[in-house]
Amino acid sequence: MIETVVQYLHNAGVPFRLFSYPNSDARAGHPLRQGAMLVDLHLASVNEEPVLLCVPAGEQPDFGALGALLGGTALPSSTDVLPGEFRGAAGPIPPLGLFGIPIVVDERIAACSTIVFGIFGDHDIIEMSYDDFARMERPRSASFASMGELPSAQPRPVAASAR
Repeated sequence: MIETVVQYLHNAGVPFRLFSYPNSDARAGHPLRQGAMLVDLHLASVNEEPVLLCVPAGEQPDFGALGALLGGTALPSSTDVLPGEFRGAAGPIPPLGLFGIPIVVDERIAACSTIVFGIFGDHDIIEMSYDDFARMERPRSASFASMGELPSAQPRPVAASAR
C-alpha cells in the first residue's frame, strides 16, 4: 500500500519525504521541523457519506461540531468505507485523495508550513508542505478538533465545622 501512496504523490508532482524506521520507538523520535505538525486521520460518516478528518496528533474530532459544520449527522467510521485494497486497512490512514473521499482539516493544521503523517503502519511517515497538500487535495478547513473532555467534577466532602 505504501507503493500506491508514493505513486499517487509522484503522479501529483508534489515533493515529499518518506521516512521508514525499523520500529515504532524509533519513529516516535522523528524530529519535527519548525512549523511542522504531526497529523492524525480519522474516518467519519456524515449523512452516511464518508469523510476524512485531519486533526493535530493526539486530538479527537468533535463529531457534534463536524455535523453542524457539514449540515448533518456525523459519526465515527471505519476503514471498511475505503475503496479496494485499502478497505479494512490497519494503521494510520494517510490524508490523501487517492481514496476519492472529501477531506476536512482542522484549521490549526492549515496554519502549519509542513504536515507529517503516518501511512499504514507504525514504521513509515510522510512529510510534505501543507501548501502542496492543500493544492493537491483541496481540503475544507474548519475548527472541529479537541483535546478531549475534561474529567467530571467530583463533589468534595464538606469538613465538619468545629463548634
